Order: sequence, then structure tokens, then C-alpha cells
Amino acid sequence: MTQVAHLLTHKDLNEQQRTQAQQMAHSLAGTLGTFGLMEGYRLALQLEQLLHTTPVFSPTQSAQFQTLVATLGHALDEAPQLVCPQRQSPPALKLLIVDVNQMPHIQQLTALAVAQGWQTAVAASIESAAEKLSLMTPSAQAHRSPSSPEASPEPSPEPSPETPDLVLIHLVAGENDPLLDEPILQRLLQFISHLTAAWPQLPVLVITPQADFGNRLDLIRRGGAIILEYPVVPAEVLAVIAQATHASDGLSKIMVVDDDTYHLQQVTQLLQPWDFQITPLANPQRFWSLFTQVRPDLLILDIEMPHINGFELCQVLRSNPRWQHLPIVFLSIHRDAAKQNQAFALGADDYITKPIHGQNLVLRIQNRLKRYHACLRSRQAAKLAS
Repeated sequence: MTQVAHLLTHKDLNEQQRTQAQQMAHSLAGTLGTFGLMEGYRLALQLEQLLHTTPVFSPTQSAQFQTLVATLGHALDEAPQLVCPQRQSPPALKLLIVDVNQMPHIQQLTALAVAQGWQTAVAASIESAAEKLSLMTPSAQAHRSPSSPEASPEPSPEPSPETPDLVLIHLVAGENDPLLDEPILQRLLQFISHLTAAWPQLPVLVITPQADFGNRLDLIRRGGAIILEYPVVPAEVLAVIAQATHASDGLSKIMVVDDDTYHLQQVTQLLQPWDFQITPLANPQRFWSLFTQVRPDLLILDIEMPHINGFELCQVLRSNPRWQHLPIVFLSIHRDAAKQNQAFALGADDYITKPIHGQNLVLRIQNRLKRYHACLRSRQAAKLAS
């Protein structure tokens, strides 16, 4: 912009240079808006508008342009530095197993889980499970005998550090005769209902020898998220648990497509410290080859790009059933309702307008990823249940 102001002073700015300067101001406004630099964003928009509406600059307009450039420079010098969080290792996965018959293969499963670094606890009764979950109120415990069949968990005011990431309910009596006695089975089923009502976000995996449609439907209605049919190999159970709790995943992969390389770099620097693996792409013509290699968990698109725009890329993906559930987020300077409606009509999941604070951008991306991974877990559970 300083060079453009210099050219205007000497009346040397030609039409091609003016068009390039307008595009530069547009990109600068988008970048500043992304990081919440409101004053710089406003000034860059004024520069873009002035370049767009003024084919030939008068001395007064040239002076106005120079003043805007100087003010923008001061605003950028005084802008606060973006502070990013330090990456932390994820905590160990906590698993609670309810096994009233203490089966040998459950002992093998526990040993394998511990070998993977998981924190594993085994409850030999419903009452023990409720106590380990730290979900029973003290008054409820005081009025229940150890053999009470009505031991139902109730949520404490805040989750306990001992609250697991997943509960495994083992509805198996023995290797030769796997069917539980009806009274014990009904107590365990009732416990599942109480557990999921008290703690609806806690995944429950059920291993049962009765995995026909009717029993599966009953377990699902009670809150069972994943149902495995006995017999099942312990290693397979651990793999399913890892998928259900997202423990097997590494960093979430995000692909950002924007022909503005400076903006691309800034978005990458903003997102990387938040446990995201970022793949930037400045040339949309290379999109498909890179996309199929990366297979991202979320896609961020600009709208205006040469050769292929963001709307067209969105259409290409949504035309493929394999990518119809992939979160697609548009990050654009365009705030008009027509553009936003067009994006959602083409299959976008979110449309973020600039200016936007970096923290807000991160939170919205995290929310999209959580929903996406929850959808994947539900689909995986449905496959296992079928």
C-alpha cells in the first residue's frame, strides 16, 4: 500500500496496478478481520473501496489514500500480539468395567488396557460400580444396603476425577453358559437405564450373548451406545473403545484453501497450537489431488479464488456421497445474506464472516469437529450393531 501511495503521488498508477492494489487491500482486510484487528480491518476496507470507485485519483483523493495508509501502518504497529496456548498431552483414558461374574477374558481385556496406559477399574457389583462412578449421593448410599437392587447412580454436582470416559457392561454369565439369570440381568439392565439418565454424555458399551434385534433395540432404548455380541476378542473390544472415545485419533486434520498466501499462513499459525494438523493450499487447481491424500476432518474455504472458487469446490465434494458429512466452513469477507444463503444451499456447515476474533474462529471449528466425530462414532456404532 505504501508503494501504491507513492505511485499516486507521482501520478504513475496505471489501471493494472490499481486493480492489483484493490485485490491486495481486499486480502489485507480479510486477514485483519480474521484476527479481530478491527481498526486495521476498517481502514483496509476504506482503501479497497477508494481503489474500486476511483479510476483516476485527484490530488485530494491521493492525499486521502496516503493518510489512510499511514493510519493503517500505525494501527498495525499498535496491534496486540496473538497469544496461543501450549500444547498438552491428552490425559489417560479412564475405563470402568462392570463384570459381576469376573470372567477370565475380562481380566485379559483389563491387562491389555493397562498395557496401553489406560486407567482401568473393575466393579464386581452394581453397587461397586455406582460408588466408583462417584454418582451416588451420600444420603442415597446411607439408606441402601449393599445388596439393594435399586442402586441407581445420581450425578454429583461436578464430575469426579474418577468419572470414566466409558463404561463397559458385561452381560455374560460364563463361557459355557453365557446367559445371566433373569433377576441379575434385569438389575443390570435397570442400572444401564439409570446410568445413562444420570450421565447422558457417558458412552456405555454392552457385551451380550443376546444380540438379536429385539435385545439390541432394548439396550439402545436404555442408552447403550455400542453393543458387541459375545464371544468377542479383547483386542477388538479395546479397538472399539478407542474409536468410541476418540482415543485412537491423532490431531484433527484441517485443510485451508485460500489463494492469499499471507492469509493462509496467518490462519495456519493461528490454528496449529490448538491440536490441529493444518494443510494449507493456495492453488485451488491442486485441490482434489491434495484433498484425497490428506482426507481432512474439516475444510475451510475462501469464496473468491482464481480458476475454481470456493462454492464450486463445495459442490464437487457434496456431489460425492463419501464426503457429504465432511464439515465445510467458509471464511469470507462477504457479509451479505445472499452469499451466506448460497453457501448453505450448496452444503456448507458454517459461514464465518470477517472480522472475527481468532478465539471465536477456533471455538467454532472445535464445535464442528466435535459434532463430526460424534457422527462418525454413531455411524460406527450402528455398523457394529447391525
